[in-house]
Amino acid sequence: MHRVTIRQEIIDRVLARRGRHHLYDSLDPATTAFVVIDMQNMFCSPGAPAEVPASRGICEPINRLAAELRALGGLVIWITSATTYANGKSDWEHFIRTFVAEEIQQRTIEALRPNGPGEEIWHELEVNE
Repeated sequence: MHRVTIRQEIIDRVLARRGRHHLYDSLDPATTAFVVIDMQNMFCSPGAPAEVPASRGICEPINRLAAELRALGGLVIWITSATTYANGKSDWEHFIRTFVAEEIQQRTIEALRPNGPGEEIWHELEVNE
C-alpha cells in the first residue's frame, strides 16, 4: 500500500474551512463509480519500462473495494494507457522523447502499443467484466 501522508497544516486548513475530514458522509453505491487508472503491465510488471514497484502492493485493496462496490450495485471502470500512431509518430512521442530515458524510449513505445501486453490489466486484479 502506498504510504501517503498529509501535512498537519493542510488537515487543519480543511477542518477550519469545512468542519470535517471527509467531503461526503456517505455514498450511494448505485450512483458511485470506482475508476482504476493505469494498473496495467506497463506499470506493474517487474522490469517494465515504466515499472512502479509499489503498484503491485495496492492490488488487494483495489480488488476488495471493487468487489464490495459491485456487490452493492456500483460500477468499476478500468482505464489503461496506450499509444496510437498518426503519420508514423506516437501520440506520446513528445512526452517519451522529453521525459523517458533514451535507452528505454523504444521499449516504452512498444509496451504502450494498443492491445499489446503492456496495455493489459495486471494479472493480480479481478476485472470481472
